[in-house]
Amino acid sequence: MKQICGETSALFSLSAKELAALLGRVREGQFEHPVAVHSEGPMGGLVQFRSFEEAMLVKLAIV
Repeated sequence: MKQICGETSALFSLSAKELAALLGRVREGQFEHPVAVHSEGPMGGLVQFRSFEEAMLVKLAIV
């Protein structure tokens, strides 16, 4: 996961593996669906979380 747009931004770029792990955890009910997900196919995608803190929790869970 790579943060985009500043130190406390909630916008992140995820690899395909990270995005699949996140969406799997969402399906399992472990996380709420992010505000926005823009898939870029096999490259991964961009994810807008509700907050920087939420993004950090996700990052710890899917690494």
